[in-house]
Amino acid sequence: MALQNSDIVVLVVFLLLIPLLFYKRKRQIGNPWEPGMSARVSINSHPLSCQICKCNYFYKREALIPTTFVSFFSLAFFNQSGSAYVCQSCGFIHWFSRPKETCVEPISERSREF
Repeated sequence: MALQNSDIVVLVVFLLLIPLLFYKRKRQIGNPWEPGMSARVSINSHPLSCQICKCNYFYKREALIPTTFVSFFSLAFFNQSGSAYVCQSCGFIHWFSRPKETCVEPISERSREF
């Protein structure tokens, strides 16, 4: 069975979009921290502290923020990504859709004060 013109167009568009999608995803996530590294974080020049326990040390995680329209069509890849800062003490998650990290001070486990 021969491919029709519409099938060829869809295939070419799909093949051209793949590199753009990977570039978009990498640009959304940014530079990850080292696994297991906690740090003091400032967002837009304001120090971040936990809303629950007032701890100043966080782990950074990246996650997709689901939207109704994109989830309805099962295209989760097109969702916006966000940063989640997890409190090292109590585990409370602080979500930011587009954070501007202005300062990150990595802390070793031995030098951290409780």
